[in-house]
Amino acid sequence: STSIDVDDGSSNTSVIISWLPAVGFDFADTQFDNPKALDSGEILRKVIDKAIKESNPDLITFSGDNAWGNSTLSCYRRLCALVDDYEIPYYFTFGNHDTECVTEFNIADVVAESMYGNFPLGPEGINGRSNYVIDIKNKKKKIVHSIYMMDSGSKFENDTSEIEFAKSLVNGFMYNKEGDLRFYGNSTYDNVKGNQIDWYKEEVSKRNNESTIIMHIPFKEYNYAFED
Repeated sequence: STSIDVDDGSSNTSVIISWLPAVGFDFADTQFDNPKALDSGEILRKVIDKAIKESNPDLITFSGDNAWGNSTLSCYRRLCALVDDYEIPYYFTFGNHDTECVTEFNIADVVAESMYGNFPLGPEGINGRSNYVIDIKNKKKKIVHSIYMMDSGSKFENDTSEIEFAKSLVNGFMYNKEGDLRFYGNSTYDNVKGNQIDWYKEEVSKRNNESTIIMHIPFKEYNYAFED
């Protein structure tokens, strides 16, 4: 069963699972109903079906770029309708495409219409609204694992210094025909901000259990690690 925790002024979610260990499955970059998909998304639907049936998860997460473009809300409705059929709780955080044409409030309203979808709007005052915690609890309601859903934003806006910094990041790699990794360009995609990290630290301090972070765009430090 699922419940919403509001005691601490947040919109965190708890999932009570009677059997442990629990199994979670994450879908990344589904870009559901991408109009550029030549097969009208049929392959993606088969992949989702196969992944869920073979992993038999207790909960499902979607880590951003869940839907595509101008038809974002209708894509979310179709995605929710598809996943609802499995009767498994599922959760969303945003990528750089999800809120390009609609607001987080529009998406939250659509997810609220579903049977098993969950998208508690995260706290105000920090970057992004898909920052929240999923606490997995046993039948005694003790937290055994926490999943930190973090909003890595869309694109840098109105901050020249951050745009220039983003352009300096090495995040445009692709494999060429020879199989070698080559750099093909820079991006101004956003990233997790300091106030979100502060929020994360505060939430972690309230718990004493193992945890997982789910996000779309990796931390900036990922690039430094790659360069090193």
